[in-house]
Amino acid sequence: MKITSIKKRKNRMYSVWSYPDLVAMLDYETIAKAGLREGAEISEQELEELKEQSVFRCAKERALGLLSRREHSRYEMVNKLKNYYDPQVAEAVTDHLAQTGLLDDGRFARLYAQELIEKKYYAPARVARELRNRGIDRETARVALSSLAVDPEERITAYLDRRYYGKLNTERDRKHAFATLYRLGWRSEELKRVLEDYLATQTGGTDEA
Repeated sequence: MKITSIKKRKNRMYSVWSYPDLVAMLDYETIAKAGLREGAEISEQELEELKEQSVFRCAKERALGLLSRREHSRYEMVNKLKNYYDPQVAEAVTDHLAQTGLLDDGRFARLYAQELIEKKYYAPARVARELRNRGIDRETARVALSSLAVDPEERITAYLDRRYYGKLNTERDRKHAFATLYRLGWRSEELKRVLEDYLATQTGGTDEA
């Protein structure tokens, strides 16, 4: 087959024609690497290989764009790529990123767990559930959590200071705080003890004033 025309389209893509037919849509890198040009002769098999290379390269670029925003688990990446590409392509690109170290479930688990504990005040049990929802297996989640030193009293107190400082004046307020923290995964015995100590401190501070 003879390539009669190569026309630039959007997003660094080019339409490849063998008059009168559009025979492929390829990205610039694939065309440049193959040395494809107008007037060149190419077999159908060679063209199919270039199509596969182009799809893989475009999927990889999309994946790298996602990783530039934040870490992803393998499960997340495959599912996001499947919105645009065949499952086989999504799996192949994800495998490639994992092999090169750009995608790592262990690293993702540690960073995501740290974020949930420090910024959202989640308890380890809740973090473990969230990690499993992102496709992280139990052992990887366990290792990630074991690498983080979590002090329940410090985390619960920090949350109370942020959300409820000076606002626990009624039983209803205290029940609301308890329920909110319980949903974050903290155990009831931890909450009762820390809340009692926290309220005692607040009361003591008020009496001194």
